[in-house]
This record gives sequence, C-alpha cells and structure tokens, in this order.
Amino acid sequence: MSEQTKTQEPETNKEQVELKAVESSNTERTESWEKRYYSKEAIKERAKAEEIRKQEKAELRRILSVALVFCFAFFVLYFLSINNPDLYAINPETLTIVNEAFNALVLLMVPFFLGSLGAIARVLLAGMKVTHSLTLIVSSGMMGMFSWVGIKSGILVALLTPYIQPSNNNVQSTVELVGDAGSHNFYSMALVAIIIGMFSSNVYIFVNQKVERLTKEEVKRSSETKA
Repeated sequence: MSEQTKTQEPETNKEQVELKAVESSNTERTESWEKRYYSKEAIKERAKAEEIRKQEKAELRRILSVALVFCFAFFVLYFLSINNPDLYAINPETLTIVNEAFNALVLLMVPFFLGSLGAIARVLLAGMKVTHSLTLIVSSGMMGMFSWVGIKSGILVALLTPYIQPSNNNVQSTVELVGDAGSHNFYSMALVAIIIGMFSSNVYIFVNQKVERLTKEEVKRSSETKA
C-alpha cells in the first residue's frame, strides 16, 4: 500500500501542476483579451464599425423612403390615368419640339466628331497618348458642339457683327446673311468645329504643362534648400 501511495502522489502532483498551468494560461489569455478589448485602438475600431453600421442603416432608410415615394407617385398616376384617359395626350407643339430636339441631337453629332478629331490632332502633336486623354477629347468635342449651337442660334454672329461691320446699322440683315451662309456652307462649319476642338485642347494642355513645370521647379527648389 505504501508503494502504491508513493506512486500516486507524484501523479497527483503532476496533475495539480498541469491544472495550475492551464489555469494560469487561461487567466493570461483572458487578461490579454481584456487588454485588447478595452484598449484605445479597439474602442476606436468598434466606434468606427458602429458608425459605419449607423450610416448603412441611414442609407437603407433613405433608399426605402425614396422607393416608397416613387411607388406612391406611380399609383397616383395610375389611378389618375384610369379616371382620365386623355391625361397623356401629347400636344402638337410638344411633338414639334421633340422632333426638333431629336434632329438637333443627330446634327450635333457631326461637330462633336469634328471637334474630337481636332483635339486628337492636338494631343498627338503634343506627344501625349490618346488613351490617357479621352476626357480632354470628349470635352473638346462638346465645345465643338456648343460652337455650332452658337452659330445656328445667331447669338454669336449678333455679338460679332458690330466688330465685323461697324459701319452697317442694319444688324439683323447681317445676322441673317451670315446665318444663312453658315447653315449652307458645311466646310466652313466643319472648320469652325475642328478649330474650336483644337483650341480647347490646346488651352488645357498649355495650362497643364505650365502647372507641372511650376510644380517640378518648386519641388526642386525645396529639395535644394533642404540639402
């Protein structure tokens, strides 16, 4: 019996030591977890996550409210159309305006293409890549479109008439004359769109190169002063 008790005592001691080690490791883990949980960074991260969740909920509520408003408006229009069948009757004047707008949109595709072509030529002359200047090309094409709108409307010609013919008092006749010439002469209008596209891209390229050069000079000057 004495031998058995002697052999059991070290085993129990080992078990107690192991239990104490496990308990100490568990306490260390809980302490480290508490430190991480209650640290300033963890509190900031939890606050940030909570703020993000609040923003997502607010955005969801906003989307749902907008959807409800549209659904309500749709049902109102639906019941109004049932009670008033002539509600969606389009006036002839509206059809005429829509027809003119569609024709103008199709017509303005021509100066948009020509202005973009002039911008592409200017970009290539500057040694820039066309793929990196798509925004510049599109905006220059739109400027070409606006130039055609100004010429077709007669406002641009009316502004330039006093400087072109200062001795002529009949401004309206000059506007009509130049407007008719511009509407029938396609090549002069095409040249205007190309020049406007090249000029718009040229202004942007000049300003951009000037800013880049000044930035490089400022960086070089600051590096020299630090050295």
